[in-house]
Amino acid sequence: MTSTVSLWMTEPQAEVLRKHLFPDDGKEAAAVALCGRVVNDAHAKLSIHHIECIPYEECLVRKPDRLVWPTDRVIPLLGRAEREGLSLVKFHSHPGGTGEFSRADDQADSDLFDCVTAWLPGVPHASVVMLPDRCMFGRAFIDQASAMKLRIIGVVGDRIHVYPLFASRSLGAGQEATQQVFGERTSRLLAALRIAVVGASGTGSLIIEQLIRSGVGELIAVDDDVVLERNLNRIVNATADDAKARRTKVEVAARTAVMVGMGTKITPLPMSLLDPDAVRQVAVADMLFGCVDTTLARTIMNRIATFHTQPYFDLGVRIDADEMGGIEYVGGVVHYLQPGLSTLQSRGAIDGERLRAEWLALTDPASLERLRGEGYLRGFVNQRPVVMPLNMHIAGLAVLEFLARLHGFRIVADSEFAVHGTALSHGLMFNQSEPEGIGPFASDVGRGQCTPLLGLPVFEAWLGNDSRKPLVNYRVAQL
Repeated sequence: MTSTVSLWMTEPQAEVLRKHLFPDDGKEAAAVALCGRVVNDAHAKLSIHHIECIPYEECLVRKPDRLVWPTDRVIPLLGRAEREGLSLVKFHSHPGGTGEFSRADDQADSDLFDCVTAWLPGVPHASVVMLPDRCMFGRAFIDQASAMKLRIIGVVGDRIHVYPLFASRSLGAGQEATQQVFGERTSRLLAALRIAVVGASGTGSLIIEQLIRSGVGELIAVDDDVVLERNLNRIVNATADDAKARRTKVEVAARTAVMVGMGTKITPLPMSLLDPDAVRQVAVADMLFGCVDTTLARTIMNRIATFHTQPYFDLGVRIDADEMGGIEYVGGVVHYLQPGLSTLQSRGAIDGERLRAEWLALTDPASLERLRGEGYLRGFVNQRPVVMPLNMHIAGLAVLEFLARLHGFRIVADSEFAVHGTALSHGLMFNQSEPEGIGPFASDVGRGQCTPLLGLPVFEAWLGNDSRKPLVNYRVAQL
């Protein structure tokens, strides 16, 4: 049974709603959104995919504290929702700033969602109120059961806004420093968040450590690898006993949360991101940290963040050695990616040739060797370990970037830091702004869980193959 429901949207979607819901006449207005969804265990997440504004002139009653509009417009939307596996969310405004549902709202929602849940049963729908200061609050409806308060409503833009401002648990010991630096508001937001971290090795273990000690409410840690003696130098909290017992890296992360004792709940997933079950678990998170060094996993994470409207922080570290035992470059970079805007590939952060090579290594090793011999895969390398100090530097930069987006402490525009990195070998720090225009995945924003998963037939091939290995006849170009 679903116990929590959250709703996420992009800043442009929130602006469309704001402009329509507050036309400067002091009267209420309404809109309806079709939302993608994902439901895992007791949690559900809705993401806005399409917005239908209710024309002012069609409303039967429009007053500062009351709104009546014909629901005929909902019928075709319910048909589309049924075909595409979407949920329906109703929005309306409270121009006077009333921060609770009125009796008129209660009656209107009862009438509407009795119909909606009968047409689309067993899945969450929602009603949301927007206030003049852009804050929002809402409730979810599943079947004929009583409405439940939305866990959070999130907006992804240059800044990350989360409403309403409450925590799912009281602040624990050890969070006083976070409150002093970033304020009680930030601490309460952190305690309310569910964050997925893909990759629990070098930078990933350090991201997890920082988020635990910052008081994040819940973490989903994904990594199918085990601790080995050779990587003890870069996995924080891992021990020789872990390597001897070949414990999974996510098991070490979960143990760390218990030992720290600040109340963070960790769901360890010892799974590959190529497993559809892992994708669905990651999708229910509010936001995503990527701490992997394969272009295939980073590409899939970029799509997860788009389909499920997640802020995505991608980490990369790099050490280039020369042929004489020296070092030519030491540095790293953090990408902040917003659903519908630029992607790692459009930014040039993913090499198409390496992506193709990784795919062939997974699906058709013989073809990989042939192409290597023909010289078509220049510069393809296996994973390379990096040293702990560099990992710590980049992981710290990533969490500070996260706090900047959540709290806002920069004196310059956040849009200037779509890319934020450092070249330690050259004594440089650098940043790049978000490119103008929509991105290549813009039409997929908020689609939620669909068939095929993430719009990629490869996952259907995976599910249908007894060897649990994706079939080779799907091109990397689909990613």
